[in-house]
Amino acid sequence: MRKSPNRRLTRISDAFLPAAMMVVSALPDSVVRFPADFPLLLFAAWFAVALFSLFASRGLRIAFARQPAIRRVRGSVKCSLLLTLAGGAIAAGASRLIPGLDGTAALPLVAAGCLMNIEHIFYEYMYAIGDRRSATLSRGLSTLFIAAGMMLESPETGAFRPFLVGAAALSALVAFVISLTLGDGARGKINGELIRCAPSAALQTSLYPAAAAAFYFFFKPDRFALPFFAGLTLYELCRTPFRRSPSESRAFNKALLIAGIAAALVGILFYINGSGIQDIKGAASAFYKFVEEIPTICAMVFAAAACGLALYGNIRKNDD
Repeated sequence: MRKSPNRRLTRISDAFLPAAMMVVSALPDSVVRFPADFPLLLFAAWFAVALFSLFASRGLRIAFARQPAIRRVRGSVKCSLLLTLAGGAIAAGASRLIPGLDGTAALPLVAAGCLMNIEHIFYEYMYAIGDRRSATLSRGLSTLFIAAGMMLESPETGAFRPFLVGAAALSALVAFVISLTLGDGARGKINGELIRCAPSAALQTSLYPAAAAAFYFFFKPDRFALPFFAGLTLYELCRTPFRRSPSESRAFNKALLIAGIAAALVGILFYINGSGIQDIKGAASAFYKFVEEIPTICAMVFAAAACGLALYGNIRKNDD
């Protein structure tokens, strides 16, 4: 039986890491000891490295879609690695120069963010050579490592975040080793396809975080990590190198419309019934502390659905 186009385009493993960050953000304080905004700080460090590297790790999927030759693919991988290392160095330097930012505390997060970008490069390479199973396994292991590294961090570990940086390094190493065993050599001249893909990669990577940042600065919710990663999980599932064709987009459009409308209705309901939320929270605060965040979660899911539909959906009736 032939698989549907939407099923082929959707990569469930893309959602592993944001989903894990969402779960970690929802854990009660008795389980985790890091600050509530720690997952967001890690994402910010990852994003800063991506920004200064011209979104090289995220642009690989677009570049690979334009490169049928495996040597061209390997050349793009080499270019992405060089740009990511340069982006990490620039982000580390910038963290020391920004007024009001503790550069010493930021450096480990930048290192972890750089390593997470490197892991993503090899993850995309595994998909490019056609081994979806190994890519899924690699991303699953990386997700477990990063989640465990975050949960092991506490005030006693100090500002150097050894567990987090170690977990990020291990995830990058595992992805590299798996890619090395699957690949058939390292030949391939560095090419500039990633540079040409940078504007598209920047838009795809930045649209939802920009919408989330606008919401945060406008409404200033007390807790934001869980809602942010809930939306990011949905947004990552939408990603494709290019906009879907009309035939590929029919089920995709319907799914996002349903998700967006449902999120809006549930969010409005919980926002209006604020006293009821407090009653539920008071009944079992250890398990329902996230209930008061439901309106914000719904807002972020709605934003993710809107961003995904705007970038990857297609409302035309027929393929050209």
